[in-house]
Amino acid sequence: MSAHFESGFFAGEAAWHGFGTVVPENIPWAQAIKLAGLDWEVGLSPLFAVLDSGKRVSTSAYGVVRGQDDRVLGVVGDRYTPIQNAEAFGVFERLFGDEARLHTAGSLKGGQVIWGLAELKETEIAGDRYRRFLLVTTAHDGSGALLAIPTNTRVVCWNTLSAAKAVGRKEVGFKVRHTQSAPTALAAKTDELGVALGIFDDFAIRAARLADITVTDGDLVDLCREFTVCKPYRDLGTAEFITQGPAADILQLSYLGTGNAAYGGTLYGLLQGVTEYVDHHSRGARRSREESRFAYILTGSGADHKAQAFQVLDAYGRTSKAA
Repeated sequence: MSAHFESGFFAGEAAWHGFGTVVPENIPWAQAIKLAGLDWEVGLSPLFAVLDSGKRVSTSAYGVVRGQDDRVLGVVGDRYTPIQNAEAFGVFERLFGDEARLHTAGSLKGGQVIWGLAELKETEIAGDRYRRFLLVTTAHDGSGALLAIPTNTRVVCWNTLSAAKAVGRKEVGFKVRHTQSAPTALAAKTDELGVALGIFDDFAIRAARLADITVTDGDLVDLCREFTVCKPYRDLGTAEFITQGPAADILQLSYLGTGNAAYGGTLYGLLQGVTEYVDHHSRGARRSREESRFAYILTGSGADHKAQAFQVLDAYGRTSKAA
């Protein structure tokens, strides 16, 4: 088994190279936390320094210790207050009540990182079916806050887009740091997120408009030059630009990618070309570590590349030239 995947479950089909438990359908969040192997808590244990004289002195550092096996997950300062797994998954209950059903959840790096993915009602965008999800993930090693991020998956090829980032909002779901005020912040921000989930509808309207706008091959190349994922190559001549970097794959995928034939030559097709490239063909998508790919696609620079491409195409689609 991977040194990075510890435990988890997946609804419908195996993922993460076949690791984890496969269940036939999404399951209630309270059941999911147990099936994913996340029914444990962490505590803080003071750390001491041993001097050359052998004397032990106290420090301001604490070890984050998992109760079930006394595993030290990280070292933190005296302001750190753990957000427990049950508190993190409580976001799903506060938002959706008994209807909160998780599609996947699990633990990475021996419990240092945990995640849960709840599925919302499916929607349709530009004739494509999209599955809508809410990702909640947090780190117990002191490396990051709790994140709650809306994301959507195009059913035809399972590529992902962060709906919140894609429509250019500053707030991408929400972030809550591991501090004493975390429970209060979680409650307040979860209420705000309930309103923000309307982002999906906003994205659907904008994406549908992109599917109606056909542009020339030259315009497609020019748009690719504006994408951050193509930035290292944007000063090359056209022949080199479309053969030596990401643009070559993006342009091909925008016509010939999974389910893209009907949208070839449109701004929506180009958006799907970028998304499919980032999620399946880019260097980040081919990282050897599972949690690195997970972060790259959903919360890291890969998600930023997709969001930036959408913003470029959305702005272009609003111009009189494209209309």
